[in-house]
Amino acid sequence: MQIIVVRVKSIIQKTSFGLILFYCISKSVIKNQSKIISLLLSGVVGFKIELSRIEGKLKLGQQRAKEDQVGVFNALSNSKNLDDLALANYMEKLNVGIGS
Repeated sequence: MQIIVVRVKSIIQKTSFGLILFYCISKSVIKNQSKIISLLLSGVVGFKIELSRIEGKLKLGQQRAKEDQVGVFNALSNSKNLDDLALANYMEKLNVGIGS
């Protein structure tokens, strides 16, 4: 319950109404804080959606100038980070975003 209360507080603080409400609670203008939080929690609705497809686009800088592509590819290729090296290898394998 404590985690939910903290999350609700952080959410209501980001809205105009929430700021006013949070101010009133913190200044004890509204006495029954737990009742208000319970009322707010009762308005929280979860939902679930089923995806039928996902669309993506391969964007590895191929719309950039060739000089930019070469710079990025060289930086990735010379990196000590394994993820950077893997991406450079992938780009080279596909011949995408490497300046050619």
